Amino acid sequence: MRRTSARHLDNPVWKDVLIVGVVSFVTALTAIHFYLKWLNRFGMWPYVIYRLALALVFYLVLMK
Repeated sequence: MRRTSARHLDNPVWKDVLIVGVVSFVTALTAIHFYLKWLNRFGMWPYVIYRLALALVFYLVLMK
């Protein structure tokens, strides 16, 4: 029977995976934080107007 060991964790790729995971987690939390601050300040109306304008552009482009 083959014994498993933790030698595969010595691979330098795992350090890169850990760094990328931590950086993406911190970036996501920061983005959510600032998005919620923006929503509290401006509300949903700018987003609604943006989505309606985008829907109109898609409609006009796709219905030609």
